[in-house]
Amino acid sequence: MITNNPDSEKICPCQSGKTYDVCCRIIHLDQQKAELPEQLMRARYSAYGLAMKDFILSSWALESRPEHLTLNSEIRWFALEIVDSEPISAQSTSAHVSFVAKYVHHNRAFILEERSTFIKRSNRWFYLNGDSRSYALKLGGKATCPCGSGKKFKRCCLQDS
Repeated sequence: MITNNPDSEKICPCQSGKTYDVCCRIIHLDQQKAELPEQLMRARYSAYGLAMKDFILSSWALESRPEHLTLNSEIRWFALEIVDSEPISAQSTSAHVSFVAKYVHHNRAFILEERSTFIKRSNRWFYLNGDSRSYALKLGGKATCPCGSGKKFKRCCLQDS
């Protein structure tokens, strides 16, 4: 689950298994660049959950970057799964990352599936665009939470919204 002020010793919101301090935080603070498109995708996911609009925009390729970005404060991102990440070489200038992200909006759970395209310019990766679809999860009152906690949805991620 992503909070607005993650404790740097806690597991990173992108669910890499690393702490926020050594994962997305160093990319968010520009202390280290994302070496792989998947790292940038994870940092962008965390940035959406942490409402880091400046990072999201700065990691977006100029030719597809929106002029303005409004983040919906009613959306709470709570799970990320990397489905596929193309292998790249040092000479690669584009790559794709497919992922599934889960979120809560107005007490309902949703899934966002996307195949993102990343490009490399001046030795830095940028998000170019993505083919995505979003749909509601049909969860009954006693359904297990889709975040994988094993708890009931209404006592887990729904309760935190």
